[in-house]
Amino acid sequence: MRTACEVEADLALTLLPLVSRLTTRGNVEVLSQIMSRFFREEDRSRFGLANAITAFARDTRDPDLRWIWRSLVAESPSV
Repeated sequence: MRTACEVEADLALTLLPLVSRLTTRGNVEVLSQIMSRFFREEDRSRFGLANAITAFARDTRDPDLRWIWRSLVAESPSV
């Protein structure tokens, strides 16, 4: 069994649950920021995507939103 660090992220499949939750215009900007963070780094694994989401959450000022984004990473088996 390979770990999340060893599996290259299949972005279409990995992001599908995330995109399905992002239905409003403001959330499209959030997805854009997360993807920007993801592509800035060399790690294209699921772990790298989880790091990008967690980094976005860490920089979010609203504590409720921060919790939601961190929970999304913890809950999602695809990330």
